[in-house]
Amino acid sequence: MSDMRQKTLFLLLLLLLLTGTTWSSGCSSFTDRRAKEPSTTTYGVAQASYDEPVDDDDEKELPPLELADFGPSKIGATVKRLAGKGPDQNAARELYGRGEQAYHEAVTARAANPQADIRDKFVDASEYFAEAASRWPDSALEEDALFRAGESQFFADRYVKANGYFEELLKKYPNTRYLDLVGARRFLIADYWLGLHASDADGTLGFNFTDKTHPWSDTFGHAVRVYDRMRIDDPTGKLADDATMAAANAHFTKQDFAKADQFYSDLRTHFPSSEHQFKAHLLGVQAKLNSYKGSDFTGDALEQAEKLIQQIRRQFPREAREHEAELDRAHRKTRYLLAEREWFMAEFYRRRAEYGAARQYCEVIMKEYPDTPFAQKARESAGAFAGKPLSPPQKLAWLTDLFPDSKTAVPMMATSPASSTRR
Repeated sequence: MSDMRQKTLFLLLLLLLLTGTTWSSGCSSFTDRRAKEPSTTTYGVAQASYDEPVDDDDEKELPPLELADFGPSKIGATVKRLAGKGPDQNAARELYGRGEQAYHEAVTARAANPQADIRDKFVDASEYFAEAASRWPDSALEEDALFRAGESQFFADRYVKANGYFEELLKKYPNTRYLDLVGARRFLIADYWLGLHASDADGTLGFNFTDKTHPWSDTFGHAVRVYDRMRIDDPTGKLADDATMAAANAHFTKQDFAKADQFYSDLRTHFPSSEHQFKAHLLGVQAKLNSYKGSDFTGDALEQAEKLIQQIRRQFPREAREHEAELDRAHRKTRYLLAEREWFMAEFYRRRAEYGAARQYCEVIMKEYPDTPFAQKARESAGAFAGKPLSPPQKLAWLTDLFPDSKTAVPMMATSPASSTRR
């Protein structure tokens, strides 16, 4: 590609960047809900050594730009390279050091005056760390810098950006040594967003274009997504079961019982040692009962609820005794709805004058659900069916007789002897 084309593309891209719009800083948020205050420590995680400078002559010479470098997935890196901000290990070390200094200044300022608004200092630190990460990709410094960028945004109350850096870190380094710390931060962020959603009962929160503590819309959806990503990114982590339970409870509170049931079922299956097991069973019963849509739909949820109640009494005898009244109500409701389904089918066939099928459903009710109000109705109906034909008379029987039955039809013409000869 010629120098003139490179310069032209660079000027166009620079113009786009300069005309971009940024929004003002948002309000303060959940300082009292943080796991801990920021510190100058390395968070109990040993950082890799990347202090040795590299001679410029030893740096790899970058390959010439190609047309593919201006594609959607590479345009960002290309712009940085054209602006002189491409990969540079020495620059990455210097930027990381500036980030450390800015972070330390922010922590010192907060310690001196806890009421002071020093969020901008944390933002400055985050920007240094983020640029340091971009200047030395696929390195230990990038891993540390991405975490520190997210951590700085977290203490600057910019939770959307903080979560973005954490997700970028986990995408590039799925087994990062910061897994537990990232999980704790993300859990607090999602919990805060759910709290905002719960406090916005009248929907006044609406769209958000200025407050950087939460997404621009759908705070609930973003919170649940963070919980779900936590389970995927670190399925064996300390907070994976807590995130699953939190997501289930969030959907349950929103009365999205089908999704709540999915999360409760997932917790019961994949986290057998979780402290939330009993609650996942108990609330799972309620989610299944509430997700049942009526006799016109499948009754799988009812059958699963009945089995789950039996499982609770067998697996959690002490807790079952403490919640005996609640379990009894759920059991009676389940059996009532199951019997109602059988009665619905009995009535369906009675109206069609298919008394044989209707009688069978009545017998099921009398045998399996004698403790429900439908048992007496079934006995009365079964008695009324006595002497009635099992199925209604065939209408237009003469027309039906014109067609062969399901048995093998006799050929209308005799088969040629030659055709039956073995070959």
